[in-house]
Formats: sequence, structure tokens, C-alpha cells
Amino acid sequence: METDAAHTPTVLAIGGHDPCGGAGIQADIEAIVTQGCNACTLITARTAQNTRRFVRCRPVEPQILLEEAELLLEDVAFAAVKIGLLPTAALAGVVEHILGCLPGVPVVLDPVLGSETGHDFANDDMLTALRALLEHATVLTPNRPELQRLTSDTDPDAGAGVLLARGARAVLVTGTHAPGAEVVNTLYERDAGVQSVSWPRLPGVYHGSGCTLAAALAARLAWGEPLAVASRTAQEYTWNTLASARQVGRGQLHPHRLYRGTC
Repeated sequence: METDAAHTPTVLAIGGHDPCGGAGIQADIEAIVTQGCNACTLITARTAQNTRRFVRCRPVEPQILLEEAELLLEDVAFAAVKIGLLPTAALAGVVEHILGCLPGVPVVLDPVLGSETGHDFANDDMLTALRALLEHATVLTPNRPELQRLTSDTDPDAGAGVLLARGARAVLVTGTHAPGAEVVNTLYERDAGVQSVSWPRLPGVYHGSGCTLAAALAARLAWGEPLAVASRTAQEYTWNTLASARQVGRGQLHPHRLYRGTC
């Protein structure tokens, strides 16, 4: 995508750092830049992990995150926000303050409750803090297990309805954890109903697919695309990054976010 540098929108990505580059902030930057946007970042945690296993998460101090955010907010105009890993309730509180300073800016909330290598981030305080962010969210992007943990509902339609009732304007539920030859992703919009899109299921196991989708979606919203259009474009981009994924380590594949596609 060719862009006019003087009018390129900037996306604020908030999340953890993955040293192997498959997920987290590096994934966000790559997806955002590939969609033609600028990326600024706030890192909520450092992690010790690779493509095969997760060892430890080290949250940053909330005051540090707040100081970094305030400096960005006084200097940069953001066209969208993408939120990933929030490992503590205190950090979620800082993010709630940040979002309060950005009224009207599209917000994509990816509720990262566990790593794709099996680490669990969620506890009761964190889940409560995430629910407090719902009223700021333009769209949430949970997979089915995350949706169930957020709502205690095993039915995706009912779970999405719960999140909409609690304040989210839309929910994009990804279907990678459901069986079948196709992956069905369903967008629930409070004012526009339900739309599902199916994609051929790919054979690999991927590290960072959720980050890729949410960050690309934030970038499309930063360009001013309607949510349904942005959702479809981001899904297509993500599917192509997975179809051309690369073996960086000896475990899960990395989405090839810098592939030269049509998006």
C-alpha cells in the first residue's frame, strides 16, 4: 500500500514484548506498518518465552507506563488503539485512563488471557479489570476459549451478547479453536447484526495470529474503514500471513506479516 507520509495515520499499540518476535508488540508493529500506518508502542510486560515454551512474565510498573503514555499523548495524534496483554489489574487501570484521553478514537481490544504456548495470564482481578474496559472498546477480538472465560458462556452467540450488553460496540469471535475444515470468524455488531466469514483451515500451529488480526484491524479502522470492511480486510491479511508462515524457531510457526500481498 502506497501512502502519503504527511497523512499517514498512527496507531498506538499496547501490549507485551515477545523476544522471539512471533506475538506481542513486534507482531503489532509489523501488522500495523504493513497496512500503511505508523506505529507507536507502550510495552506492558517483558516475557521469557520462545516458539516452544513460556517461562515468565514480568509486568512493568504502572507509573512507568503512565509516564510513557502521557508523553505520547501530548505529542502524537492517534487514529486507533490496539490493546493486547494487560498482565495486572493496575496496568489495565492505566490503560483505562489512556483511553479516557482519546475519546472517539477506535479501540481494538484483544483479550490476551494466555499464551499460545500454554501460559495462563488471567486471574479474577485481571478479568474484572478487562471487563471495565469494555465501554471503551470499538471491537473485541476473542477466540472462543477467551470469550468463555470473559462471560462464563459456552455458546458464542450468547457470550458475544453478554459483552455487547456490558458496553462493547462489537465483538469479532475467531473460530480457530472450533473443529471443521473451515475457520469461521463471526462479527457481532450492536447496531448492525451478525456477519460470518469462513476461511480454509491451514495445517500449521501459529505464534501470534491473534495479535496479527487485532493489529491489522486497528490499522484498517485508523484509515477510516467501516468496521465490517476493516474486519474482512484484516482477516484476509491475517490468513495470508499464516498461509505463508515461516519456521523461525523449532516450535510454532510465525505469521509472515511482511509478505507482499494485496492488502
